[in-house]
Amino acid sequence: MELPMSLLVVAYPKFAPHDRAWIQSIRERYDPHFELIAPHVTLVFPNDRIDAKLLGQHVGQVCQAFSAFRFVARTSIIVKDHFSPLTHLFLVPDEGFSQVVRLHDALYRGPLAADLILEVPFIPHITIGAFDAMSEAKAQADALNQASFSLACSITTLSLIQDQGQEIRTLEQFRLAGFEAN
Repeated sequence: MELPMSLLVVAYPKFAPHDRAWIQSIRERYDPHFELIAPHVTLVFPNDRIDAKLLGQHVGQVCQAFSAFRFVARTSIIVKDHFSPLTHLFLVPDEGFSQVVRLHDALYRGPLAADLILEVPFIPHITIGAFDAMSEAKAQADALNQASFSLACSITTLSLIQDQGQEIRTLEQFRLAGFEAN
């Protein structure tokens, strides 16, 4: 039996090794997708309507209009999932917030315009946990925020990925304009 295929577009931020280890230590405890996918920012949410080739062409065009940028998260928040009983724990950027919003908005033009769910606000974030109890999510967010963290990274590429349930496969990667190899 073939599983339904969903396509997504994500950015995998490039972290310093100690920052990545810190995020992963939290995700390992609280994120059920820890082993499935690396820390990421979702820009196009699961879509089973659009053709992968068409989406890839669109993402490539959008990436030509955006430069690589810095993303710095200093806050965690909780957000109630609109489609499940879970409450998510997010790291949200202070720096890079507007760039992520503009990138998301540009991706949801053209062939994805009809797929934007206006009832669900877009909050740029990296998910680090999912909780059945909202109070537990809130306690974790409070603990993180009291610890005062600052996670700096860069976003230089977008990845078109295929999600088939318990398997994620990268179909294509796209460099944002202004990317310079180090």
